[in-house]
Amino acid sequence: MKVLYISNSTAMSGAPKALLNLATGFVHAGGEAAVVLPDRKGPLFDKLEKAGIKCYSGPEYGLSIWPVCINPIKRKKRLKALEDRSEVIRFVDSVIDDFAPDIVHTNVGPLDIAVESCRNRNIPHVWHLREYQDLDFGMTFYPSRERFEELLHFTGNHNIAITEDIFRHWNLRPSDKVIYDGLPDVSTGKTLLKEKYFLYAARIEKAKGFGTLAVAFRRFHRQRKDFKLVVAGRSCGLYGFFWKCWCRIVMPREAVKFVGAVSDVDKLMNRASALIVPSRCEAFGFSTAEAMQNDCLVIGRNTGGTKEQFDNIVRISGGEGALRFSSTKELLREMKVAISGDDFSEMRDRAARTVAQMYGFNDYISNILSFYNSILQK
Repeated sequence: MKVLYISNSTAMSGAPKALLNLATGFVHAGGEAAVVLPDRKGPLFDKLEKAGIKCYSGPEYGLSIWPVCINPIKRKKRLKALEDRSEVIRFVDSVIDDFAPDIVHTNVGPLDIAVESCRNRNIPHVWHLREYQDLDFGMTFYPSRERFEELLHFTGNHNIAITEDIFRHWNLRPSDKVIYDGLPDVSTGKTLLKEKYFLYAARIEKAKGFGTLAVAFRRFHRQRKDFKLVVAGRSCGLYGFFWKCWCRIVMPREAVKFVGAVSDVDKLMNRASALIVPSRCEAFGFSTAEAMQNDCLVIGRNTGGTKEQFDNIVRISGGEGALRFSSTKELLREMKVAISGDDFSEMRDRAARTVAQMYGFNDYISNILSFYNSILQK
């Protein structure tokens, strides 16, 4: 079986990381894969090339969403690129003709550069829906949500939602599937003595809720100056710049440590007192599952995919496996609970068992292959 994957980015954020896992797992299972990328620079391209997976790149392209740029010149330029994508479509056509895939698999929802090409060639198209778009990132699909749902539901398209809530959000069909992302087993084992820091492992942007965490940690640090906040993620735009400056101004420099995007985040998770996930509506949250896999207590906002992961733990193990919050005040309270001296080992064990059962990598690849086979049999 040959599958052509379409990616929107070469950075190693959640969706590209999921694509890397999927493509390498598919090849390991005996399939043949190739990946379309917007450029040939970035860690995703490097890792795919190292894995021996063929990569195509041509004219630069972005997500199919209405631009929200403050700069009117940039906004006009991006809107023009959306209105005329003939060069990108021709490039995708040429890649499909060259690779001759059995299935084309677009890795993120708001990217429709391959759908029409597949329809014209009668090739099955799989759309991997990894975000709410509006609830998490405030995105508006171009040209409209109605048009997007029309593409999702056409006969030759088949959808994978990464959570039950995403499935409901996009009004998917019974023939579509919910398949949770799979995590390779990179557990760092148990740590008996946790270090005095909280960890934030995401981009510093509005959708990820860093501002909520910064305000709560400032209040927390007034009472517990021996604790630090470690921020593992790159800063995005004016939002990231503002909150980094804010932290430097209102707190001692040593209170918040910005380490950027790191390759050994699993080790940081393993030693942390807790990972804090303040995203306003995370679709799934790789960092949440990865922290649970690495024996790290999670404090997460009780919305979206974060809530669904927490609910899965309760449903499977019969007890809570994380600490939940819904406001800045509640986050501050749960941070105090996390360092209160209580034994959270049983809670962490429940979370780790659920991750192994629900998000196991071999089961994930098996479920994807089963979905592919069912499509081709039709």
